[in-house]
Amino acid sequence: MQSQSERALLYSRLCEMEQDIAASTDTDQLLGRITACAREITDSESASILLLDEEHGDLYFKETLGELGETIKKVRVPLDTASIAGIAFNNRRPTISNKATEDPRHFKGVDRVTAIPTRSVLAVPIIWGERIFGVLESINKLDGGFTEADQEVLTVLANHAAVVLYNVGLIEQLQNFFVHTIEILIAALESIEPGSQGHVIRVSRTTSRLARELGILGKDYETLYYAAYFHDIGKLMLETSVVARNDKRHPVIGSDLLERIKVLEKTAPLVRHHHERWDGSGFPDHLVGEQTPQAARILALAEDYDESWMDRPPEQELPEFLLDFLSRSCGRHDPELLELLGRVISQDARFEIKATT
Repeated sequence: MQSQSERALLYSRLCEMEQDIAASTDTDQLLGRITACAREITDSESASILLLDEEHGDLYFKETLGELGETIKKVRVPLDTASIAGIAFNNRRPTISNKATEDPRHFKGVDRVTAIPTRSVLAVPIIWGERIFGVLESINKLDGGFTEADQEVLTVLANHAAVVLYNVGLIEQLQNFFVHTIEILIAALESIEPGSQGHVIRVSRTTSRLARELGILGKDYETLYYAAYFHDIGKLMLETSVVARNDKRHPVIGSDLLERIKVLEKTAPLVRHHHERWDGSGFPDHLVGEQTPQAARILALAEDYDESWMDRPPEQELPEFLLDFLSRSCGRHDPELLELLGRVISQDARFEIKATT
């Protein structure tokens, strides 16, 4: 029987978990928190989240706490009656074994790998509606055996895990839709600018290459990546005849458009400044040097490089073109980025060249 203080602590921890799920989009972090909470609240030596591998028809360890956690992740757990987790999964209801060493349902594979005997197991299926994702389990109750109270708590946490995993599926669907939308917009852009086929993709690749070399990671990398894809989106709001005259309004139009889209708002300043130049000769704000954010300077260089490549004489080969571009770009682009561009392009194409300073 739980005391009033124990119930209050339990309620507090579950409320914290709900707040974490509402506030965070980091799936691995959330599943890790749920696993840690499962071990703490059930007072167990370890806890794990096992997910279904549909291709192989078994369970794999997504998150695990306790000794030799990383070693355990190499083990696959069968879905049949040869594992307690598999039984909980197939029956879609919690399963307790407080004498696991004597239980024929217990899968001995983990014990063999860790050399740590499993004395007790509580396994709860992770279910959302008709869909089952896997199993949340606690291993080796520290004091006595697992109880119905432990089962109730772990079921609540398994429901939290189900929400997280269901949201991951929704996010993946939205990302697929987003990528498809980008492809449609790229096709629309290229249709109004004859000869620009592949421009957006090439600019994105060059931008990404430079960003990785500079150690730009995570959200900053993602923002720059999408800014490269949408850098000319403002042209869609202009008449075709205006686009053909290289109208200088498109960075501002594109920036204003992206500012209204929550998931893309951080790309707006990069799109606005992708025609700025190191010497202040660019547009729309005539920024000088480091007044232009580094990410926008990277995008500006990648875009100018590809525009120049498309306009080069057909007979001009890459080594000659690159040397010519670097020479003409002195003063127009960040000198450190110019040197980096020369190095990565020549490395990728396997020839030697140095930027002119």
